[in-house]
Amino acid sequence: MFRPRVAACVLAALCMLVSAGLAGDRLGGSDEGAMLTAASRILDGGVFYRDVDAYPFPGSHYALAAAMGVFGEHLAVARGLAAVVFTGIVLSLYAAALTVLGPVRAALFGLSLLSFKVLAWPGFTGFYYWDFAFLGACAATVFLVRHRPGGSLRNLVLAGIGAGIALTGKQSLGLYVGAAAGLLLAFPRPWLGPERTPPAARLREIAAFGLGAAVPVVPLVAYVAAHGLLGDMVESGLVRPFTDYLGSSGIPFSVPLRWWEWGSLVGAPGRFVYLPEPFWNLLYREVLPGRDGSGAYAFAGEFFVRALYTSLPLIGIAACALVVRALRGGSGGRSGDGQSGYVVLAALTLAATLSAFPRADFAHVIGIYPLVLLLGMASVSRLVPERGQGGLVA
Repeated sequence: MFRPRVAACVLAALCMLVSAGLAGDRLGGSDEGAMLTAASRILDGGVFYRDVDAYPFPGSHYALAAAMGVFGEHLAVARGLAAVVFTGIVLSLYAAALTVLGPVRAALFGLSLLSFKVLAWPGFTGFYYWDFAFLGACAATVFLVRHRPGGSLRNLVLAGIGAGIALTGKQSLGLYVGAAAGLLLAFPRPWLGPERTPPAARLREIAAFGLGAAVPVVPLVAYVAAHGLLGDMVESGLVRPFTDYLGSSGIPFSVPLRWWEWGSLVGAPGRFVYLPEPFWNLLYREVLPGRDGSGAYAFAGEFFVRALYTSLPLIGIAACALVVRALRGGSGGRSGDGQSGYVVLAALTLAATLSAFPRADFAHVIGIYPLVLLLGMASVSRLVPERGQGGLVA
């Protein structure tokens, strides 16, 4: 008999093992250095927005500073915290997969996530604010996928805490996830089921989610306000991304979709941002094995990137089609048919995908792709159900 708890323990052990193997790798560029520098300044008495200037909300920076305050100011501490974050992401998505995939496919999905330690490097290996925020989004996904209208409020409080953590780490991700959750809770029909949920019950559910979100958000806001920097927080986190960052740092998503421009991703000026960092680094230094094999490596790398980017709109279209088909067929979320969890997953995946814009380079896309992969596998499972999981078919 398959035991999900045993599988979860195995996945956690594998995550830590893989993370330990990569913990001593080289520094992951300026972003990891900026995180370490900010945490050090905070430990020296610095305050975000006064002594540290950055676009993201500072929840992840203070989390790193807290860890370093306990264990010491070492790179190993940051890498250890990154390992905990990665393990949390894998276990959260595995738990969500149990609801929408079934136990065996959920385990296979969980194992596939280990590959992201390499694909997303330096993400999930160094400690970054976007991984910290993505952990919160994944935790919110678990509890929202499990929730049913009119059910226990406990899942919604926990989902709210996850969304709040996402907001404190990366405001766009937290806002989009919170907005998606709020819409689903405010308007549960026809998306989440045919039952009539009284307005008072909907308000209680929204309030429970908001209460959970306030747990990580309110203390951070209060701390910033106590230093007289709330205005700076709003300007830096909610205004400057549109007035400064959008125009100077935007990277178009459409470039890898142009298959007719084959050969333009590898070797072209400015296009390296669409390639996995380890692959680009090895290709650039010409240390990949095989004499005169650079052409084949370039071909494989470009095909992988274009296929990955193209899969996002394809999975989105397939998910929309499956939801529409289910609604027309009248399944509408009856107990056991998987419709409610699938729709929630689709909505939150869309929210996470939007957070990768306007800087749609490989690092931002691969950083949220675990959710996209789960939605893709869930879409396939609705067409080809796992044995004993026939109810998942739309």
